[in-house]
Amino acid sequence: MSHTHLSPLPCSPRRTALPQRPLPGSVRRHVLDTTGQVSPFPLVAAKRTLALLPAGDELMIFVDCSQATLAITEWAHETGHLVTRIDEYALGSAITVRRG
Repeated sequence: MSHTHLSPLPCSPRRTALPQRPLPGSVRRHVLDTTGQVSPFPLVAAKRTLALLPAGDELMIFVDCSQATLAITEWAHETGHLVTRIDEYALGSAITVRRG
């Protein structure tokens, strides 16, 4: 009898991207994990990533730097993007920005 060893799947939603098949007119959601980075690097990464997305798509940015949370939300408002959600966690935040 042969046994197959299966590797465990990663359990962190931040590190795993599942393929998405959006419905027509639906919003696609993307994830950017900047945990461990200090300001201004999460903002720089968010700017670069959001610039690649089509208008209407959302980017969920995981940060663990309070200065980055403030910088990203201010930048989004100043540049015509919409912050749709901010979730606070014990070790950081998740900021969801919809590209304008």
